Amino acid sequence: MKLELDNIRNILLDLEENLGYSQTFDNNDLIFRAKQLNISPQSYFYTIEKLGEASFINITYNKTKFQNIIHVESITYSGHQFLENIRNDKNWKKTKAVAKAAGNTSIKIISTVAEKVGAEIALNVLGLK
Repeated sequence: MKLELDNIRNILLDLEENLGYSQTFDNNDLIFRAKQLNISPQSYFYTIEKLGEASFINITYNKTKFQNIIHVESITYSGHQFLENIRNDKNWKKTKAVAKAAGNTSIKIISTVAEKVGAEIALNVLGLK
């Protein structure tokens, strides 16, 4: 399955907006959020799992005989840092373009590029570059 870059950003923005402090989203909540974002449940859950593996969100699994229940607990500090670097549409578009031009759109590379793009834009705004 392919990890969609826009899904990463949209899901993190949505979790930041809708997941309250000490609140947890389970499978039913996540299916609802997927519908709100117009993302297929399969792609949504895949992205959630990858965001967990990248340590951008805290998730736990409750595996039963019949299904895997995922609980999204919070966005991590690293996740918030990443989100700040991709929040702005201009930063996000440039980040995606640079990563695609380099031929590498892994979460780690996207995060590194986003950080560099954000710093570059900030320096330009301040007239330091």
